[in-house]
Amino acid sequence: MHKKNYLIVGTIIFFFTALIILLTLNKKESTWIEDVQKASSYEINITNCDGSQTKINNNVINNIEKYWSKLSNNGPWTGDNTICYPTISINYDNKDSKILIIDDDSLVFNNVYYVNARELITYLNSQKQTAKCLFFIY
Repeated sequence: MHKKNYLIVGTIIFFFTALIILLTLNKKESTWIEDVQKASSYEINITNCDGSQTKINNNVINNIEKYWSKLSNNGPWTGDNTICYPTISINYDNKDSKILIIDDDSLVFNNVYYVNARELITYLNSQKQTAKCLFFIY
């Protein structure tokens, strides 16, 4: 083969390789939130460090999805796991996912530390208060 043929074949191989990579990266895998929404049933609870637990409305998962996209992945959690943090437990299809609320602006999910979570945390805390108020009404 001549130099020109090698160049053409190489360009074609490069083009198809790049196309396959782009198509693979664009496949949207389901997120954990979508998995919860597809579950036949699920339950969401907030547990405080004093042991008190509050069940919150399942519709909260739809709003968590809206806020989740605003979070910034800050890498693996390297904090202290011996400290108690308020925890949101989401139980679905025999799975248990936990979100640890570290402070007013950060949380941990699946051992990943997220920041810019103030809106989500404020929302979850308001749902906890709403659930307590509804409990006392009945």
